[in-house]
Amino acid sequence: MNRTNNKPTLPPPWDSSITIEPGVSVYMDKDIANDYGKQKKALREIRGNVLAHTIEIEFSLDRLVTELFYPNVNNEQVKTTFNSIVFKQSRLSLSKKTEFLKHISKNLPEESDFKELIKNLNAISQARNDFAHNIIDFRPDTETKKLLPFVIHPDGQKEALDNAYFNKLNYLYSSTSTQIEAIIKKLTTPEIK
Repeated sequence: MNRTNNKPTLPPPWDSSITIEPGVSVYMDKDIANDYGKQKKALREIRGNVLAHTIEIEFSLDRLVTELFYPNVNNEQVKTTFNSIVFKQSRLSLSKKTEFLKHISKNLPEESDFKELIKNLNAISQARNDFAHNIIDFRPDTETKKLLPFVIHPDGQKEALDNAYFNKLNYLYSSTSTQIEAIIKKLTTPEIK
């Protein structure tokens, strides 16, 4: 840890790299360096947003599973206690919660409601892990002479972090949130006979 003005400071995080393939060159002039700095800063903010949106989805998922275990129970203390013990104290990961939901949904009449949701939760877990655990790798684009960001997956595959990627990610979070809320509403709304 460094000290600046007698205040402890952390070194800048190492959360990105620049990869230059054999035979490719890049001249790091002032414009490219500034663009790289801006992209790194923006991607750090996006990284935080991905984590925050994932937490929101997880809290909604916790509510959904609680409703599955306590349908038609109006005692909020019972639900809060269940949620606290099962989800907060045990610190289940999103992937474990999704696996749990997959198993319990097989025995429900609404099983089809859960198939797409489980697929989306797995995709969200992957996106969360990409941003929480992986390096953002910048690679020079020979046509535009800019550095373009990629996420490198654990299997070594790279994926461009471009508008199409972020549009897909936004849709994934939005539609998953809507799916969870629709299932909760279906579970908590009394049937009219």
